[in-house]
Order: sequence, then C-alpha cells, then structure tokens
Amino acid sequence: MHSIRQKIIASSCSLIINFDEYGETATWNELTDNGNITNHNQYGDTLYGMEMMVDMDYRGMKLSRRLYEGRKALAKKFNLKRIIIGGRLPNYIKHVDKLSIDDYVSRVMDKIIYDPV
Repeated sequence: MHSIRQKIIASSCSLIINFDEYGETATWNELTDNGNITNHNQYGDTLYGMEMMVDMDYRGMKLSRRLYEGRKALAKKFNLKRIIIGGRLPNYIKHVDKLSIDDYVSRVMDKIIYDPV
C-alpha cells in the first residue's frame, strides 16, 4: 500500500470584528487581541484578514488570490460590510531613510523594488 504524503502549502487566518470599535489606525495586535483572536465577534461587520502564507516552493501559482477569493466569499456569506487586511513590508527598513511608505509601496508595485511580501 502506498501512502500519500500531504502538506499544507498555503493558509490564511481571518476573524470577524466590529470595525467601529477599533478605527483606521488600529494595530495588528489590537485587531487580533495580540494574535489570540479572542475578540472574534460573530455579529461584527468586518472580516479582518490577519495572516496569509504560501510555501516558497508554490509561489506564483495564484494561491494567495484563491485565498482572497475565499475571504470574499465569507464576507458575502455573512453579509459583512468590508474586508480589511494589513501587510508586512520586511524590506522597507532598508529604504525608510530615503522613501515614504507610499513611495516604497508604489515602487514595489511597479517592480522597481523587490519586497517578498
């Protein structure tokens, strides 16, 4: 008998919050209760995408896009007002003295600067 080895190649984690309780300047720690997700509110109005990961060997296969589509489906299913997400920019520290965050993001999106996230 042959066994099939299975592994997780992509994952995401989200929770529902009432965004009015936090506001636009809330930190990841505030929005996730320090990553514990004990503030999940099934009656909230917002899906917060707190994390997404794709195995490096499987990047470029549109797995993140599929996970985002899953988030959209959840937001529709539960009739939520919005989806919010945040992202790390690990290479921004190399440019912080020269570029504003907006300029950095623009250059990453234009593929002038590489950022792994």
